[in-house]
Amino acid sequence: MNERKKKIIITKAIIIVVLGLVLGISCFFSKPIERALGIGKKETSYVEGAKIDENDLSVNFIDVGQGDSTLIILPDDTVMLIDAGKASAGDKVVSYLQEKDITTIDYFILTHSDEDHSGGAKKVFDEFDIKTVYRPFQISVTKETGEASESEDLEEYLDIYGSKINKISTAVYRNFITAAYNEEYAPGLFADVIVHSEGVKIVSKDSTKPFTFEFFAPLKIDDTPVSEHSTKTSGYPTKYYSGSLAESNNAASPIMLLEYKDNSFVFTGDAPEVVEEDFLQSIADKESVKERFSDVDVYSAGHHGSKTSSCQDFLNQIDPTYTVVSCGKDNSYGHPNQEFVDRVNSLTHRVEDYLLRTDTMGDISFGYYDGQLVGAENDLVIGQLIYVANKSGEGVVIYWWYIALGTFIVLSIVIISVKVSKNKMTTAKRFVKQTEKVTKKLKD
Repeated sequence: MNERKKKIIITKAIIIVVLGLVLGISCFFSKPIERALGIGKKETSYVEGAKIDENDLSVNFIDVGQGDSTLIILPDDTVMLIDAGKASAGDKVVSYLQEKDITTIDYFILTHSDEDHSGGAKKVFDEFDIKTVYRPFQISVTKETGEASESEDLEEYLDIYGSKINKISTAVYRNFITAAYNEEYAPGLFADVIVHSEGVKIVSKDSTKPFTFEFFAPLKIDDTPVSEHSTKTSGYPTKYYSGSLAESNNAASPIMLLEYKDNSFVFTGDAPEVVEEDFLQSIADKESVKERFSDVDVYSAGHHGSKTSSCQDFLNQIDPTYTVVSCGKDNSYGHPNQEFVDRVNSLTHRVEDYLLRTDTMGDISFGYYDGQLVGAENDLVIGQLIYVANKSGEGVVIYWWYIALGTFIVLSIVIISVKVSKNKMTTAKRFVKQTEKVTKKLKD
């Protein structure tokens, strides 16, 4: 063997060893690499094919595109629906509920009048019996005259508050108001209609499975109940926020807390920063409430991950384990906004998959591990919060060490087999050609 061949063999051996060392060392940093590439094992609380519906509680974020709709099956077997997406998403919401054999909705909550929350409500009312409706303190008016629409029960507030009240002239909100006040869920029994505000609470009908669902905003502005000025509505008038029409409308959204066992969920509709700040100020000297709003398990991101919601102080207070963003794929608003994402990223996270999005993951459902799930991870514990998403976890899980090992094998074969020429350009071309050939063989 001549001296030149010996040098080539030694050089190739050194390159292969260095390549092996580099790729081997990279495996010690597999977690951040997998996270950056979107591969690898999901957080242990992600359970592929989990039977979430069999849990005492299931919280389902329905993929309605650029909008919001959340179905909650409560521990006492009552059903709650928060918002219904756009009109175009109405069929999706209806079919989602029907697939779960739901015929009656015990609590329908409309956070505010925006079409991407209220548009699908009419179809929901058409298809299901609804017992209780929680409405925003936004008055439905006709566009032509500015007077209360025919079914609006709170029309007296137009005179009481004048310009300091939300007047909504959209057809979708009018359809919701009409449906709410005409909903007959049984012969002679009409749905209760309640204005949502701080202090409104829903509790379990089963004493063996206690839960609470409570509203903490919008803030009341009057202790006189709306029943003093209406015939079909209960609750209290709530604070009016000035500003642009969009900001004012969004500010009618409530801040809601669901608690069951050791877990908690926060929902805020499209509540902007000013509502969050008012809420924080209202609980500043209420340590027990602040405790309830700390270390929240799941936060439904306000306003689809907009930069105008989820202010840093609010996020610091709730410190969510999971943040769910309901938004449409490639939406024109740029949701979730990068400022929002940066705020969420700035928190100390206890799980890897802390930011979940319906635009990339589809429907997202949370429940509890009860030890009966097929294929569940060995390190799950009874009572642990788990989730499943219908566009995630499909196919073979790819780990970084798979890629590192494959890369090492392919490049080693190429390095060994390529012929070295005195002409460096020729050798480079052979290397590329040989790499393509080996890669093709491995794929086949």
